[in-house]
Amino acid sequence: MKHVVAKDIMSRDVIWVPDDWPVSEVAKLFIEKRISGSPVVSESGEMVGVVSLHDILQSSTGAEEERFDPQGDGGVDYYEQDWDQPLSNMAQESLQEGGMDEETSVRDVMNPLVYCMDERTPVAEIAEVMVRGRIHRVVITNKDELTGIVTSMDLIRLVRDFGM
Repeated sequence: MKHVVAKDIMSRDVIWVPDDWPVSEVAKLFIEKRISGSPVVSESGEMVGVVSLHDILQSSTGAEEERFDPQGDGGVDYYEQDWDQPLSNMAQESLQEGGMDEETSVRDVMNPLVYCMDERTPVAEIAEVMVRGRIHRVVITNKDELTGIVTSMDLIRLVRDFGM
């Protein structure tokens, strides 16, 4: 596993969402594609953030929670709940029923912090960044162009395949 790099395990078919989409549309897409988050792209094609199911659920319930604090000043990691449990049946029903304000767009709920790493980055380094940042996905690039995504599930599959 020492020489495995991002390119070896990344998903190449990255599902991204436009920043002006209503969160209700993103929720439907996530349920349909069975994913928990994706990069967010502006109209000009620039990556401007990441949105997760947790972000969407938080916005639909009106819960106020601090965003992840990259400076380490004590902010709450908004990905944490995704990590511990799968999406509950009640949460899925809430998303499917469209109980969200149609005026709320992805840009209103996304995290503007995007973790990007080169596709030649060793997997151990990616895992370290994910653990330190308490995140579930890292966007993979080649010369600043999006080429894939590595998720916590990709790392789990790698461990499984290596029989660890």
